[in-house]
Amino acid sequence: MTHKFQHVEDYIEIIAGLRMPNGKKAHNAWNPKSPLSLARYDVNFVQSVAQQTFFTSANGAGMTDKQAFLAVKLIKTYKRQLAALGVDISPVEENPDYRNPLRFPDRSKTAYIKDEKIYLKFPYNVEMITKIREWAKGAQGSAVFDHDNKVWKFGLTEYNLYIAVGFAQQNGFEIAPDMMELYARVEAMTNSDWAIQLQINENGLQITNAEESLLTYIEKNYGGLHPENLLTLVNASGLHGYSVHTDILAAIEKEYGSTMSQIMQNREIKIDPSTTDPIKIIDEFATLTDAFPIYVYEQVSSDMWLDKYLEFYGRDGQVVMNVNGVGDVPQGTKVVWSNKTFKNLNNRIPLLVSHTGLPQVGYRSILSEKSNKIIYVVKHVFRAAAEDSTLSQVAELK
Repeated sequence: MTHKFQHVEDYIEIIAGLRMPNGKKAHNAWNPKSPLSLARYDVNFVQSVAQQTFFTSANGAGMTDKQAFLAVKLIKTYKRQLAALGVDISPVEENPDYRNPLRFPDRSKTAYIKDEKIYLKFPYNVEMITKIREWAKGAQGSAVFDHDNKVWKFGLTEYNLYIAVGFAQQNGFEIAPDMMELYARVEAMTNSDWAIQLQINENGLQITNAEESLLTYIEKNYGGLHPENLLTLVNASGLHGYSVHTDILAAIEKEYGSTMSQIMQNREIKIDPSTTDPIKIIDEFATLTDAFPIYVYEQVSSDMWLDKYLEFYGRDGQVVMNVNGVGDVPQGTKVVWSNKTFKNLNNRIPLLVSHTGLPQVGYRSILSEKSNKIIYVVKHVFRAAAEDSTLSQVAELK
């Protein structure tokens, strides 16, 4: 006796083992086993789509148009094996019908500017997400993923604008006209004498073509454009989106070495703990740039790095084990250490040191928003594969 069914979903659920060849629900639906010999590359698709249609709500969830196309193709591929079970696929071959309406997701890829932010919206794509994640590590200004609206948002800086337009063009995005117009203006200024750059001349330090708001912020938060603030200003360049003249960078490297120069130039940088003395480097950097207290995040239970910081700074109160990040940090504190999330961070973190390459998703974005500088003391910096290469990466100390 042969069985034929009205809906494509029925066939996929039989192939997945959620239904018996007669169409009735399988007794072991919570631990199904396909009655067919499936190719390895078909297993995940069958399981995913069948569970989607079989379990989601009372009547299941409709397939997307792409899922429907692949489902029909797959059913035809296993026609002989299904026939051996007494399953006739002629309804699928003649006129495929579906139990639930098909879904047609928005697959548009758009880049635009809104509320002084750069927006990139596109359907789920592992490769593009990986590139975006890598870019976000070294982005100048904010870089967050809005989970509610499924869109990436970046601070509107010259650097981010260049990367966003280049990324959008390479990946076939529709770029808003006003975004391209701004890009063209910025490019024209960059190719002229309109670069926003920290320079030094006979009159002292200056940031060419800087907005008044930036200069006001620097005066208030960094003490102004004075020679004694040079290292602090270089260190802040990545955060605020201005470049640093090569003469200044060369002078810093000559005076303090390439290690300090690299850390100052990059908002996020990775130090391999097996090849350097990271705490000594971090202390030197924090001393030069007045970046104390250092917030240290160690997402492990061994407290290995806590012992190293205590050994380096001593046990006389310079290291605070504040696991919640709540309350005022005592004056003179060098390190605020935690192996849990820092909460209630009302002020910016001058320097965050992470001894894990993969902070919790979501929490990582908060830390990135709050931190002026992030140093990863790990062999590898990871990004969640489902979210996260050729774009700007976390710099690596050479």
